[in-house]
Amino acid sequence: MTPSKKRRGRPGCHPATPRTSNNTRKSTALAPRIKAAIVTLALWGWVPVKVAEWLIRHGGLRDA
Repeated sequence: MTPSKKRRGRPGCHPATPRTSNNTRKSTALAPRIKAAIVTLALWGWVPVKVAEWLIRHGGLRDA
């Protein structure tokens, strides 16, 4: 018995689902921008550092 060659993927290298949107930005990219804005405002002195830390910690931005 000879080993069978198992092919992977689809013919012509087509993905399983085509892209249906022209928008290439992900919505999750917004969180790092918000975090950067908070840090920048804190460095400029417009927002107290403790408030910036609290916003990042409790605003769901700590993993961004």
